[in-house]
Amino acid sequence: MKKRLQKNRPMDVISLRMPKDVIDELKSVQNMVKGHEIQLVNYLKGIKKDIGLLINFGPSGVEVKRKYREIDIKK
Repeated sequence: MKKRLQKNRPMDVISLRMPKDVIDELKSVQNMVKGHEIQLVNYLKGIKKDIGLLINFGPSGVEVKRKYREIDIKK
């Protein structure tokens, strides 16, 4: 038997402990798309951080992707 969500119920709270040098982007979408990954990489570039986690709390469970900022190597 499926349970129906009650209206006006308090939100569940999720607490994540992340290192200071890792950026986390939380989503709650049906499916993650390439645009979500690009958005996170752009955030990383903008704030000059190297590592980010894209975390989706979707209908099929939690999905986590690790993304890196592109690092320019000049010779």
